[in-house]
Amino acid sequence: MNTSLLALMRSAAPSSFALLGVFVLVFVLAGVAALAGQENEPIVYDVEGVRVVQLTLPDRELVSAHLYLLGGARQLTPRTAGIERLILVGSGRGTEGFRGDALREAQVSTGGDFFVTTDPDWSVLGFTGLAEEFDRSWAILADRLMRPTLDSAAVEIVRNQALTSVRASNEGPDAAVRLLAEQLAFDGHPYAADVRGTEESLTALSVGDLRLYHEQQFVRSRMLLSVVGAVDRSTVESAIRSTLASLPMGSYAWEMPEPWTKSEPNLLVEDRLLPTNYILGYFGGPTSTDDGYPAFQVAVSALSGLVSSGIRARGLSYSAGVRVVDRAAAGGGIYVSTTDPEEAMEIINDAVDFLKQGTIPRSALRDFAEGSVLSYHLANQTTSQQAEFLASSLLLGGRPQSVADWVEDLRRVSGNDLRREIREYVRNIQYAYLGNPRLVPRESMLEH
Repeated sequence: MNTSLLALMRSAAPSSFALLGVFVLVFVLAGVAALAGQENEPIVYDVEGVRVVQLTLPDRELVSAHLYLLGGARQLTPRTAGIERLILVGSGRGTEGFRGDALREAQVSTGGDFFVTTDPDWSVLGFTGLAEEFDRSWAILADRLMRPTLDSAAVEIVRNQALTSVRASNEGPDAAVRLLAEQLAFDGHPYAADVRGTEESLTALSVGDLRLYHEQQFVRSRMLLSVVGAVDRSTVESAIRSTLASLPMGSYAWEMPEPWTKSEPNLLVEDRLLPTNYILGYFGGPTSTDDGYPAFQVAVSALSGLVSSGIRARGLSYSAGVRVVDRAAAGGGIYVSTTDPEEAMEIINDAVDFLKQGTIPRSALRDFAEGSVLSYHLANQTTSQQAEFLASSLLLGGRPQSVADWVEDLRRVSGNDLRREIREYVRNIQYAYLGNPRLVPRESMLEH
């Protein structure tokens, strides 16, 4: 085992170790503390079958409303991959109540920012705007969700945009190695369906397919509304009753997806003539409802610090690390681009072995946790970010958790907790390799 790893522990933590990171953390904590004095507790309630999580912030000028359609990849097949995104983005081209340019003009007139996101676990149609414009903004959002026109011309525009985006995002070696790793990691799992769509699925989907999917799948039982800002419960309830309540109820029930852990390590190699070689290895983790999930987050942070510092110290790459694959069924991804794959894999395997067997200094453990704390504070300052956090914590943890609660969970992680998560999950890694096949360190890549 590389004896320099222990020394690296003191320089491997995330950005909170840096002086700038400390200043940022102090600033953010002060902002969160000031905000905490203004916040009510989040509430969860039901309106006509639509579940709502709401945090009222009376002193805020803005309000964010995120309407979730639950299921994500689990609602799709290879043939329908990307269909939900086409519908939601297509709704921005016109609705029954706002035809063509009238929709764009109405959105601009509210001063709000309307958006669509599609993730492996759900899709979101939402807006952030002035609280005084909530009723007008909501009317636009509801019409987009309930009554998109989806005419042929609009669908063709959105289809071509989606195809261009998919082709662009799949170009380049980083994207290629990601697709290879996902092919291995998600084989046999619902996450194998790409919510963005594929060239094949996007090309084949018809206007009739979109309208039928909308009729069958846009139902109240799939919906969760997250609202943060200066709007009260009665306003939200009235908005839902006057709009979404007329949609079919449906019979959808949200459940956590199965983990995507594998029973043995695997390797997929693609020969590419490149100036460097790209390695990405996925390992399955716990579901986000698991009691050990905070420890898993800190464990991945610790592993990332060791891998990044070790590889940089030897001058092998400036692009290396480990990140959490943050989904309802979570996991991690080990990445490096390097001209010396053998030595890079030696450092990666040494780091894994060290965390599985070694004693972790308290100071290093604290800094790894604080790095995760900083990331969460930075990601949850705006009303829109808080709306996202409330919804995900309710869906993934069973209750609307505050950022402060999550921070405390991270800080309680012990060295034993970290070792347990590394031993349990950083194994049977599904590696993808893109580059010179003569340099593949096959034995090292199948070690864990």
